[in-house]
This record gives sequence, structure tokens and C-alpha cells, in this order.
Amino acid sequence: MDSTSERTQSEKKSVAFEPGLTASDFKHEEAVMAVLAENTGKVLESEDADVDTWQGRRIGRMKLPLMVDAKWRKWWDLLVCVILLYVATVSIFVICFYGILWIDSPLFWLERCIDVVWLADIVLNFLTSYQRGDRTWEMSLRKCSLRYLLGWFAVDIVSTIPWDIIGYTQEGEDASYWQILRLLRLLRLLKMAKLVRVVESSKLLVRVEVFFCVKYALLRIFLLVVGALFVAHWVACLFYFFAFVQIGIPGVVTWIDDLADASNNFEFYVASLYFSVYTITTIGYGDVTPNTTIERVYTTIIMLMGAAIFAYLLSNVNALVSDLNVQGAQYRLIMDQLSDYASSRQLDPQVHFKVRQYFKQIYRNSQLVSSDDVVLDSMTPELRCEVTISVYGPLVQKVEWFKDIDHRILGRLCTVVEQRTFSPNEHVYLEGDEPTGIYVIIHGSVSHFGANGRVLGETHDAEVFGIENVVLGRKRELTAITNGYVNTLFIERNRVLEALESSGQYDTVVHEEVQRLWKQAVIIAQEHAHFLHLANELYRFVRCLEQSQVNPARALTLVREKKKSKSLKEFFAQLAEDVSIPEDGATDRDSEDSIFDQPTSEERRRMQIDELRDKLRSSQQVLLECLERLDHLES
Repeated sequence: MDSTSERTQSEKKSVAFEPGLTASDFKHEEAVMAVLAENTGKVLESEDADVDTWQGRRIGRMKLPLMVDAKWRKWWDLLVCVILLYVATVSIFVICFYGILWIDSPLFWLERCIDVVWLADIVLNFLTSYQRGDRTWEMSLRKCSLRYLLGWFAVDIVSTIPWDIIGYTQEGEDASYWQILRLLRLLRLLKMAKLVRVVESSKLLVRVEVFFCVKYALLRIFLLVVGALFVAHWVACLFYFFAFVQIGIPGVVTWIDDLADASNNFEFYVASLYFSVYTITTIGYGDVTPNTTIERVYTTIIMLMGAAIFAYLLSNVNALVSDLNVQGAQYRLIMDQLSDYASSRQLDPQVHFKVRQYFKQIYRNSQLVSSDDVVLDSMTPELRCEVTISVYGPLVQKVEWFKDIDHRILGRLCTVVEQRTFSPNEHVYLEGDEPTGIYVIIHGSVSHFGANGRVLGETHDAEVFGIENVVLGRKRELTAITNGYVNTLFIERNRVLEALESSGQYDTVVHEEVQRLWKQAVIIAQEHAHFLHLANELYRFVRCLEQSQVNPARALTLVREKKKSKSLKEFFAQLAEDVSIPEDGATDRDSEDSIFDQPTSEERRRMQIDELRDKLRSSQQVLLECLERLDHLES
């Protein structure tokens, strides 16, 4: 405590002479230092009482006590787990079937190596920290050692004693008793929980699930079966052992003596395993039966345990199997509900058939039970972005605007996309509809129709459609109809605009869209002008034929001959020369005497010309809109 007071006084002096402190600050500092002095004294007193703390104590470069999560400790735990697997499979077989091992046996020396490793593990356990109830680590070496000494130390040290060597020195009936003591080495199996802990900490099961894409329920069933096989193996070995130690006792006949057709350890093991399996599964054929009292007591215990184990396995496997096909159960439920609905509403059979086919298709595409929301909502936003990028990122990047977009923006975009499935010959959208978003085809194909009903193109797997006019908000120019069942990824227009704004591409994309519309408008205007010019020339040609009274057959011949002319102007010039009229079609002859005097046809042509002129005016309007957008962007 003297050192404590001196340390506190020195701290007070350092505070007192610290520049810039006022009187009130000094009083406050004195109060704080008084509390610190009291707590420091308590800490020092605990240090004096517990002299074996980790501070300052080392083994080489390792500070004591040792931490469980150290990298080297994980490798050591892995070695211990391998030894536990050996004990659970090979060592128990050796102990039960081979009796006392002699020095010249390789298994004898292998057991000694395992004993050395186990002794080293005992020493490490004395020096290893543990986690308290408040989830903090105990750093007192004395408390760590005391906890292990009062816990697993007795089990570990008893299972490490070389009972083989002690039994090797005994003879006669005493040797049988020492063989029974060899079962104490199997106490190591009580530490199988450590194997489970190491496997969980190493994330081995998670890696298996990811690598093989296996469901958790299926993996659990596999582990339950493996555990049941371990139990059956142990029961078989011990069933043979309790009979083996009674061989040679006068008047005692074991089940081994009754099994006349077995001549080696393998055959005896098969018979023991056979007994173990039918006992645990409560079948009980009875062709391998216990004879002695020890065997009957052991069998009674195993039957009680076997009934519990078998019931546990059945209940767990049944529950896990029902969880394997959640979508199948949901599909059957929806089909039953659909049948009830169709019956109560007297649904048309063809419509009912179409709806059932639709649900069947989306069930095949694993979309019937959409667990995306449940799974993704349970994640953090950052992890959710990583998952959705992995799933939808390649499809979203099929859109030309999002190929090189920022990773974070892509993640936000992928979290809001949705999958949509369409039935055969279904309209995805119609000409004149408002653009609601962009579609990326996951599976299937879509045909695009113009105003005249002609197919203008198709899109297939991993292709984008519906992207036109989305940014500018202009109405759809085409009609999209599915060819069979189509599974698509849909991105809403608002989400597209937000992504373009966030990435700084909005102005560029709008400029490109305006340029595309400009080119399209120019092409349309050129076509309209060409058709208008052609209509005027045809009208002149008709007037010429009417005024010249040319025979229709002769007129058709002239048209065919003059189609070889280099230009339209040259064509009409030569045609006018052939019919002996001026090029402009002027004549003094009355049109009523013409063979082409058909007012209804002429009126129809005039209506067509007026329609072409209206289309030209609409094209001019489109050009004006494009010019206004370009001026807006430049400003």
C-alpha cells in the first residue's frame, strides 16, 4: 500500500503542476485522483493476493495464460480432434478386441505417442484461459489452473495412464481385472464435445454447405446418421469386450462361445455390430443373444439407450426431411387452394388449366416460394448488397448504362430489382403504354411488334428490352409479346433514374437518347418527304394519263420500261414525252373523257397525300422537341 500512496502522490503532483488548470479544475482533479487511488489500491491488493497473474509471465514469446483463439492453438486443437477420431474408431476396437498389446506391436507404440500428445494437452489446459459468465476472459493463471484441476483433469489423467503396460506385468486372474481397467482410456470419448467445438469454430460445416451447395437439413441428417454409426460401433465393441473378459472363467459360457462359425476378430466384430444395430433400432432378431449376467445387464442398458436414441433419430430426421422441400409443400398447398377456388367460383376449365400451368412453371423456376425477402432482410445492408450483386449483378450489367457503374450503386440497384414470370403469348407491354422500367430476360424469348402487326425483332436469354424511351419518359413504340414462358428481371424506371443520377451519367444518357431521337426523326422525315414527293409525281402521272387518253395496257408498258430510268425526274420526263404532253402535265383536254376518270380513286389518293403530310408535320414536331432538349442541355 505504500507504493500505492506514493504513486498517487506523484500523480497528484503531476496534476497540480500541469499548466493551464484553474482552481476549480484542480479540485475536480483531486476528487478524480482520490477515486483512482482507491481503485488502484484494490487492484494492487488483488495482485498481491494473486501473484500468478499473466502480467510479466511468459513461456518463450507466449504470454500467460494462453488464449484459446490463438492461431497455433487452433492447429493444436485440430491435432487433438484427429486423436479423438482415432480413439472413437480404432482405439476402442483395439482395446476391446485385442486385449493387452505387446511391445512388438505397432499399435502399442502408436498408443504411447498418443499418450505423449495427451499429456502435453493436459499441460496446455493448465495454462489456458477460459471465458467467464460475463463473456470476458479470465486472465488469472491461478484461477485458470484451478478450474481445470477441479474439472477435466481427473478424466484426462486417468485416460492417459498406460494400463497396457501395467496389465503386461500381471499374470493369471489379475490380468483380466487390468483389462477391465483399460476401458478407462475410453474416457477420452467424453471430450468429443471438443471435436464439435473445433469443427464449428473452423467453419468446416459452412464450407461444406457452400462447396457442395447442400441444404442445412440434409447436412444435419448426414451428421445424425454418422453419430448413430459411431454409437453402433461403440456398442458393438463393448458387447464383445464384456464377453471376452469372461472367457476362461470356469462354468461361464458367453455368446462368443455359442458363435461357432466365427474364427477371427473381423467376424466377431460383424456379429457384434449386427447385435448392436438390431438392438438400437428395436428390431431384436434374437439370433445373437447375451448368456451371462454381465452381458444381460449390458444389453438391458443398451436397449434402454437404444430406444431413446432411435426415437431421437426418427423425430429429428422426420422434422428435417419435411424441411427439405419447403417449396414443394407450398406448391401443393397453392394447388389445393386453386382447386377449391376454381370449384367455388365455377372457373372456366381452360382458364383453370392455364393458371395451373403457370404455377407449375414458376415452381420449376424455384420462384413459387420467394424466400429472398426473408433471407435478405435478415442481413446487414452491406452483406445484402454483396449477395444481390452476386445473384443479379451479371444480369443488371447487361444494361449498357450499368456495365461500369460503381460497385455500391450497383449493389443498391440489385437490392430493388424483382423477378417477373410471364405466361405464353402474354403482353409484357403495349404500344402507347407508359415506360415503367427495363426488362432483362433470364430465360425465354420475347417478340416485338410494330403498329402494323409485323414482327420487328426478338430478344432472348441475357438480353435487354424495354430500354427505349425509359429515360425521356416517352410512350412505348412497340408491343412486346412472350414466346412461351418467360422469366425476367425487372428494374423500375425510378430506380434506373436514381442510379443514373448517382453515377453522374444522367445528362450523358439523356443527350444520347436525344441524339438517337434526332436521327430517328431525320430518317422519318426523309421517308415522309420521299413518299410525299412520290405521291405528287404519281398524281402528275395520273393526270397525264387521263388527259392523253392512253390505253391502260399501254400505260402499264410505259411504266415498266421507264422503271429502268436513272432518276425519278428522268422517268417522268420520258413518260411525258411518250404521251406527247408537257412535263408538268398541262393540257386543254377535258378530264371527263379520260379513261382514268375515277373520282373515288383520285379522292383516295388525295387522302393518302394528306395523311403523309400530317405525318410529316408530326415528324417536324418531334424535331422541334429534340431541338428544345438539346438547347436545354447546352444551357
